[in-house]
Amino acid sequence: MTIRDVSDFDKILHEKIDSLEWIEVAEYSPDGSHLAVGSHDTNIYIYETEGYEKVSKCTKHNATITCIDWSCDGMYIRSVCNGYELLFFTMPNGNQDPGGASNTTGTLWAS
Repeated sequence: MTIRDVSDFDKILHEKIDSLEWIEVAEYSPDGSHLAVGSHDTNIYIYETEGYEKVSKCTKHNATITCIDWSCDGMYIRSVCNGYELLFFTMPNGNQDPGGASNTTGTLWAS
């Protein structure tokens, strides 16, 4: 994964190699403090944006991650993969919440 300067695309700000497969989707948390990166290796990598250090990894999907959505308060991620699984993860630890659909009723989502 490469983070580049938007005003000078040739300028690399950070570079990480956590996934051995390509990245399909990336979404910043609403407050900009974290970045969620969905990979073809079926994982979501969570980075804090001050230095882009990895803080957790969400590992329960069975196919390529295609969509990531943060809750407006940054406490949850919901994600979809090519296997049509809708999964919920608590942040920032990245643990799956099997009851996430029920536990997030009334939650405002960033998208």
